[in-house]
Amino acid sequence: MLAQDAIDHSARVARHLPYLRRYSRALTGNQTSGDAYAVAVLESLVADPAVLNRHGDPKVALFAVFHSIWSSSGAPVAEAEAGLASAAQSHLAGLTQNSREALLLTTIEGFDRNEVAAVMGISAAEAAELVEIALREMEASVRGSVLVIEDEAL
Repeated sequence: MLAQDAIDHSARVARHLPYLRRYSRALTGNQTSGDAYAVAVLESLVADPAVLNRHGDPKVALFAVFHSIWSSSGAPVAEAEAGLASAAQSHLAGLTQNSREALLLTTIEGFDRNEVAAVMGISAAEAAELVEIALREMEASVRGSVLVIEDEAL
């Protein structure tokens, strides 16, 4: 029976691991640091498998473990590799503290405000407020004028 529990545990984690890696890379700024945090999450789960049962949804639990590890390490953001990733990171870098995480959890991972709250260890109202702050700040940072020149006679 114990072996079956280990298989079930592994399957629940494996199903959500690609999403955790995507979020980790987006949040930390690059693939190397993002994957290092994903490995730290896996090591934490091996050391204490019961952590995965602290939330009703295994994906929320997995992300909560990540958030706990990342936050306790000072929430570092590495240099983005280059190109579009670098431009995106520069926009995200100026966001209000914790709003970046809340924004990425909702827009990239599709979590609702209650799930974001569970991942981040805050209230649902605070999670919703952080997302709104991030959206306003992102909107303000990319606002500009556009001139469209049409060369068709019609």
